[in-house]
Formats: sequence, structure tokens, C-alpha cells
Amino acid sequence: MKILFGHIEKYSDMLIRIEFYTFVSNVIIIYFLTDYSVIFLSSINTIFKNFPSFNTINTNFYGVQLVVSYLLVAVIIAYIFRIVKMHDKISDIFNIRKYFDVYHILLPLSIATEISINNEYIGKLFSSRKKLMRSVFYYYTSSTDPKIDKHSIWTALDQWSIYWIIIELMASIFFWALVILLLKDYALFYKMFSLLFILTLMCLFWIRIFPKYAQDQIDIICSNKDNLKKIRSDFNAL
Repeated sequence: MKILFGHIEKYSDMLIRIEFYTFVSNVIIIYFLTDYSVIFLSSINTIFKNFPSFNTINTNFYGVQLVVSYLLVAVIIAYIFRIVKMHDKISDIFNIRKYFDVYHILLPLSIATEISINNEYIGKLFSSRKKLMRSVFYYYTSSTDPKIDKHSIWTALDQWSIYWIIIELMASIFFWALVILLLKDYALFYKMFSLLFILTLMCLFWIRIFPKYAQDQIDIICSNKDNLKKIRSDFNAL
């Protein structure tokens, strides 16, 4: 329960939390769609008509009757999202972590180590981003072998977990919105895309607070002269 509602202490715990809330969000979306779209309800029941037990077996969850077939669909989606690391895929498509890593971690670290910065150097940061992040940042902020204050790492993991949960929620809504579009329920489709727009604005706002947590970790890392020496050496090796 701590993984789901308490502080995140490991990266693997964050993945479990994301998968759980992706499952929950898909259950809610499916129930919403079955309530608000007769076309969707008819379609999903048609899909499971050859498996009547899935539609007839219900389970009680805090007074709410849950249809097993709906739960099964949500489990499958959450499992697929976990296998492909959907939040990572979306991050790669929109360069979320790429730009954050360079502009809010690698560049501040470069400035702290008094590295000369120009456009050519920034280009090298982008091309060597993953390698550099492992050597100059994750080496110190690893959740399994931290070299700095663990609480700063846990706080960052907490914030990122919420952000990635929202990202995967948006991916789920986008998927179901396409399903609704194929079923030609246009009114509901527009409502779902309106919700996506609101969540997009929320994500844009949320990610603006992350540089603070990264800077807190950078300040701790750079407070040690030996760390600065090692980091400067890694940057000079570019």
C-alpha cells in the first residue's frame, strides 16, 4: 500500500505505481463509456458474447459491482503499457526527458563545474545525454545506491510518478477516444478530447516545478569537491 499511496523509494516502485493507476484509470474510463455511450456498451458486450461468463460474473468492490470483462480489458491495457513502458515511449516522442535532462540537469551541472558552454557543447550534451546522465547524475541519485540525501531522491520520484501517471492516463483516454471515433459517437469523442486538452495544460504546468527538485539534487552533488572534479572530468571527455 505504501508503494501506491506513500513515498516512492525506488524506481521499480514507481513503475508499479504507474501500472496500478493505469489499470484504475482504464477501469474508470470503461465504466464511464458504458454509462454514456450505448454504442460502446453494445460493442464491448458483442466482443465478449462468446465468453458469457466474463459479462455475467461480477465482483463487489466497496459496494460497486464490477463486471469481470471490463476489469480484464483494463488489466490487458495496463500490462501492455507496462511492457512497452508507455510513459517512456511518449517521453521519447515529445522529447520530454531529453530536453529536461539537458537544460535542467546537464547544463546546470556544466555551469557548476565551470565548463565553457557554446552551441557545439550543447549539441554534444544532446548526443551523449544518456551516457552523461548515468555518470554525472544517476551515479549520485540512484534509488538503490544513493550518494546523496535519500529524501531528495524520494521527493523527485514522487513528483515524476504523478506526472507519468497523468501521461499514461492521457494515452488511455486517447486510445479510447479513437475507439469512440470509430464507433462514430462524435459528441463523446469531442468531450474526451476536451479532457485531453485540460490534462495537457496540467502536465505543462506540472513539469515546470520539476527543475526545483533537480536543482536541489544538483546543489547537494556539487557541494562535494570530489564530485565536482569527477563530473568535470566526465564533461571534458566529450
